[in-house]
Amino acid sequence: MSRSLAPHTQMTCRGLSYARTHPFGHIAQGRPEEAPRPDFRRSVSTGRWQRQSNAHLYEACAGRACPCRRTSGRVLTPEHQIGIAAIFGPQSTTSGGIVRSICETLEIPNLQTNWRVCPRPDTRCQLNLHPDPDVLARAYVDVIKFLNWKTFTIVYESNEGLKRLQEILKARNPSDPSIVVRQLGEGTDYRTVLKEIHESSETHIVLDCDTDHLVSILRQAREVNMMGDYESYLLTSLDAHTVDFKEFQYIQTNITTLRLVDPTRLEVQNAIYDWRYGELRYERKLDISPETVKLEAALLYDAVNLFAQALHQLDETNSIHTRPLKCDSDNTWQHGFSLRNYMKLVSCRLDGFSLRNYMKL
Repeated sequence: MSRSLAPHTQMTCRGLSYARTHPFGHIAQGRPEEAPRPDFRRSVSTGRWQRQSNAHLYEACAGRACPCRRTSGRVLTPEHQIGIAAIFGPQSTTSGGIVRSICETLEIPNLQTNWRVCPRPDTRCQLNLHPDPDVLARAYVDVIKFLNWKTFTIVYESNEGLKRLQEILKARNPSDPSIVVRQLGEGTDYRTVLKEIHESSETHIVLDCDTDHLVSILRQAREVNMMGDYESYLLTSLDAHTVDFKEFQYIQTNITTLRLVDPTRLEVQNAIYDWRYGELRYERKLDISPETVKLEAALLYDAVNLFAQALHQLDETNSIHTRPLKCDSDNTWQHGFSLRNYMKLVSCRLDGFSLRNYMKL
């Protein structure tokens, strides 16, 4: 039996990305020293503002690994001397610190959407739209309580996954039965670990692994008789809804997943339509459906919409200009802090891809 839950309305988000992710993120750009209002258009089907013309996204780095200084120059001083209004990303934790430092120095808003191993307060220029790790962990705890699991085994793939689940361990009382924690180990053959769990007679499994590995792990669990009538799994991947579990549809095992994207909502379907139509304008075909939208894309879409709303509000009282910036100069973007503050004040309507109506950052 398959079940999809979204127990915490505080953390649900809408989303769909206009651009591919890149280790050094994406930036919103505008022509230098142009005074006209930022050029966004309203979607015909949804009425939402969308970027166009002098306000659009492009890859911040040309796909080559660059030293910090060279990368920052490539990100912030494009060949055509195009000014920057914001940087979106990166997903990489390695380059994240570099980009964050650059944005702080040059006062450029930085919108991030990645899960943070060590949550840190947002800086003067940075906003992170990803649900707080502690909030997500508490959601897992609530699901475990809902399922009435007294004992269970945590199976994780990476150390990062174990950190994601720390709140589950903290939520246990000293008098509660102990929790077994097992790592899958290296390689692609997990049957040894799974067989040991099966021999322990544990039937409740919290599984944290890469989304792409879910089917392989569950398939091997079936091979060692861990997909029977009494077994239950909680999959922590927030993209598990995009996985094809068709081969497990006739088993009686309970598989519980959480998702922050609700593909049944009209707003989701309208956004997908807009995205597909936009690609057709460039004679490209986009193979995506509401059921296959991943969280990373959802949050990036939210970030772009939040940026657009804040930029419009700021532009009502200020004439917005962008200009080329260099890391080795004292110049900063004069509107950067103001735009970031507007983004914190904007009530971002996130009921398109969520069960939540409003969120304030």
